[in-house]
Amino acid sequence: MGELFAALEASGTAGSTGTVGTTGSTGSTDIIKKTAAVRKYDYIIIDCPPSIGILSINALTAADDVIIPTTADYFSLQGLGLLFSNISKVKKHCNPNIIISGLLLVRYNNHTILSRDLRNAIETEAKRMNTKLYHSVIRESISIREAQAQRQSIFTYAPKSNAAVDYENFIKEYLNDK
Repeated sequence: MGELFAALEASGTAGSTGTVGTTGSTGSTDIIKKTAAVRKYDYIIIDCPPSIGILSINALTAADDVIIPTTADYFSLQGLGLLFSNISKVKKHCNPNIIISGLLLVRYNNHTILSRDLRNAIETEAKRMNTKLYHSVIRESISIREAQAQRQSIFTYAPKSNAAVDYENFIKEYLNDK
């Protein structure tokens, strides 16, 4: 089998593996699925912007499953309903096999009552979406922002940071569910 993970940005780039075609229509997912870069990996993560545009629709059309990162705040909670509606439309019209594997809390601060309360609300919303809230959370960490500014992964920039450990724990949880 290929390497464990590849990361694709919604802009259509695949790290060092070259460009993955995105032509601006859902037909481009055929290109994505047939690309050698896709067949080389066991898992491919397509990182999409929070808005639903043609690139996000293409990613959802090509995906087997979706992990929804969300923050424990009111606007994110509201946005989950809209995102679920859009994923349901993609499931109906483009990709009947897509599933939502779960919601992942990111930039989480368990020291505030509001965050803990919203975590409970997000867990309720996950159940409404017929999915789950992962037990793993990604804690708020300046290391993430610094790694982004340096254009490095958190595993390269700060491999022993709380965020790197949190992501490793999440990856283990995700793979154990498979």
